[in-house]
Amino acid sequence: MSKSIKELGSNVVAVVPVLGRTPLLPHTIKRLYRVVDTVICVCENDQDRGVCSKAGAKIVNSGNCPLGKKWNDGMEAAKEFNPDFILYVGSSDWVSDNYLEVMLPLAESHEIVGTLDYHLLHINYNEENRASFKPRKRFADYDLDAIRANFIDRQLGHWKGYECERKGEPIGIGRLLRRDFLGKVGWRPFEDELHKGLDWSMIKKTDSFISIMSEEAQSMAISTSIWSNKHNFKLESTQSFELIDNVDEYLIKWFPEGLKLF
Repeated sequence: MSKSIKELGSNVVAVVPVLGRTPLLPHTIKRLYRVVDTVICVCENDQDRGVCSKAGAKIVNSGNCPLGKKWNDGMEAAKEFNPDFILYVGSSDWVSDNYLEVMLPLAESHEIVGTLDYHLLHINYNEENRASFKPRKRFADYDLDAIRANFIDRQLGHWKGYECERKGEPIGIGRLLRRDFLGKVGWRPFEDELHKGLDWSMIKKTDSFISIMSEEAQSMAISTSIWSNKHNFKLESTQSFELIDNVDEYLIKWFPEGLKLF
């Protein structure tokens, strides 16, 4: 059984920028509370604020664009909770229950730690019936019964890491940022005006990072055919991306909640 945060002796806050994906948010927040002490959701509309607050997250208000400012506003607000570390994750990113147990020892000698690789779970729905479950208004509720009725299957892929000049860099999902690094950058690790390239911009602010392959601790992104996704399964599967056959076996071991969405 994985050790709790209190047993590990560190105060960890997860900062999550949110825009839509409301059926997934409660699952993401609940999972994070199995790993961290506090979850902060950075929101710009009442729909997202309501869903995140109901799931137990603290709310920070910020616009969605530029994304650099949105992330920074959440990171700076996290300072109030006196964290030893911030866990950097998106609203569709999950980390395994034992993640900190593996990562915290590495953080003793590095400002940023994470994994080289990640898994991507893609959930397919019958897109011909998309109008029956996708809200017509941008921030309206999804019809969960219609979503379930149009489920097709799950796919899983494994991205093994950068093969370019960024080889060896930890991926964005699950980066653990140490308090002294955050203090050094004023708790704003990005340039406010950035809307893309954020992961790389953070790494350029430190020469003290380490990443490991995720055999011991896992990170997983979730995409669906219901909404647009940062990680596009069809695009990534044409690159250095391995399709995994035993989807259920992987989920049962690491992320059993993935079998029950939505």
